[in-house]
Amino acid sequence: MDKGQVFRLDYSRTSYLPHQSNLLASQVVQLSKDNADLNVKLDTVRKSHEMLLADSSVQQCEIKSLKDQVSELKRKLSKMKKNQERRDYTLRALRGRMDAISGELSEEKLRCSKLLQTLSEYPVQNNTMLASFKEEITSRLEAILVRKLQGVKIFLNNLSTAEARSSSSIDFE
Repeated sequence: MDKGQVFRLDYSRTSYLPHQSNLLASQVVQLSKDNADLNVKLDTVRKSHEMLLADSSVQQCEIKSLKDQVSELKRKLSKMKKNQERRDYTLRALRGRMDAISGELSEEKLRCSKLLQTLSEYPVQNNTMLASFKEEITSRLEAILVRKLQGVKIFLNNLSTAEARSSSSIDFE
């Protein structure tokens, strides 16, 4: 090959270099712009990710708080159920005691009525005997009524104490 040809070949190759250089420069500029846009988008995504993480941690705290509240409500409900069971047991016991008192009153009433019937069957020979029987019956009835009223008073005190205990132990906020 001759030197002129080589030069020509080299020249022919170099004739495209300015055009390719401009093309490459414009591509580099475009890539720089694309890179800047991608960096902005990446920063936006990072910030969004950080915000989502922050929101997630806030939501996790809220969930934990709600779980704690649910646990507290379950504990209070359990306490309420126990208090209700205690109250029901106390009421059953008190009703049983009232039934027993009522039965005792009925028995005493029956005894007194039999005693009065017996008195009415026998002719009374003197008024002092009748007066002493009436006095005995009256004193027995008064003693019975006093005992039974004390039982009722105790029943009502126990009932009010049980109600106060069960209502004061429950505290909703």
